[in-house]
Parts: sequence; C-alpha cells; structure tokens
Amino acid sequence: MKELICLLEEPSAKEMLTIVCNQIVPKSIETHIIAFEGKRDLASKLVKRIQLWQNPEVVFLVMQDQDRKDCIGVKSELQELVNQTGKADRTIIRIACQELESFYFGDLEAVEKGLDIKDLRKYSKKK
Repeated sequence: MKELICLLEEPSAKEMLTIVCNQIVPKSIETHIIAFEGKRDLASKLVKRIQLWQNPEVVFLVMQDQDRKDCIGVKSELQELVNQTGKADRTIIRIACQELESFYFGDLEAVEKGLDIKDLRKYSKKK
C-alpha cells in the first residue's frame, strides 16, 4: 500500500496539512502527519523516524519554516539528515519561506476556491 508520511516542524503545520491532504491526496494513499516540537526536535528525530518506516512504497515529505534563514542552507541541512536514512530518493524536502502559516494567507482567493470556503477572500485586506 502506498503511504505518504509528512514530517513537520510544529503542530500548527499539522493542522493545516491535515485539511489540505484530506482534500488532495487520493484515498488509496495512506497518509500520516507527524508534528514535532520545533526545528531541533525535528532534526534530532528525523533520521530515526524515516529509517524505521519499512514500507517500500512510502514517500516522505519534510517541511520546515525558513524563519529568516537562508532557504538553501536550511534545505541543505535537512538534506544531509535525509541522506543518512538511505531513503533520500523517496523524500521530498520543502521549506516554507518565512513561516508555514503564511500559506494560509498567501492568496486567500485561491484558498477560498481550492478548499471551497465561502467569503474567505474578504479577509485579504485586513492586517
């Protein structure tokens, strides 16, 4: 069975990704969303978590905030950890430029359409 394992830096990312995955990931793919308690926790447990997954059809998604650091450097650090797992060919790393929560507010019109949430675009002009 195909699996998607999402390894996230924080619980708020899990809340967002749960909704998105329920909308876009086919039901034939089992999805697990695992939130860590910050960047250090993610970095310290990432290798072991990926290594322990034995399904040969698993794909991993690792997401972390940029937090005003160099995006390339942040991704490179995560890539070094992923390379230690032996499953780098099945792992996707994504860095949320600025903060993952900014995905919520990036384009409220698109979010409204994509998630079928009525009148969401009206909030795009609020501070």
